[in-house]
Amino acid sequence: MAELIAESTRYVGVEFHEFCVQEADVDLVPVPFPDDADDWEGSSFLRSFEMRVDVRSGGHTHSATLTSQIWDARPEERPDAVWEAGEETQILCPSGELSFVTVSGAQPEPLELGVLERQWGLRVYCRGRDEAAVLAREGVPHGVEQYLLRFWPL
Repeated sequence: MAELIAESTRYVGVEFHEFCVQEADVDLVPVPFPDDADDWEGSSFLRSFEMRVDVRSGGHTHSATLTSQIWDARPEERPDAVWEAGEETQILCPSGELSFVTVSGAQPEPLELGVLERQWGLRVYCRGRDEAAVLAREGVPHGVEQYLLRFWPL
């Protein structure tokens, strides 16, 4: 049974309906954010690149609540809370740290995964996207849209 190793919650900025999670050492990322960020297709809210995962938000400009969990193995499919959608991908993280990045640049406080040169499984859950879309037309909502990122070693 998988065990939770670490959990942290932060606010992440969203600009132009998106943010990304990428290797903190940008010199290692073949296609750093926001390159190729405008090519969204379909209904998926995740898009994977080498060492980078883009997240498509419901709102244009706002701050979302983001909880990151690091597990020692693949966690159960659904977390306890009610989430509107979930998608899965992988991310390689050579430095052991991931940054949250918007068009304006990397945000403070990278996420420390604690292990170098590892491929990670990543499942992202979201809720509040529709409400953020409506509220972002009138202002800059804070914490309405929420994400849960679950990482485990592959």
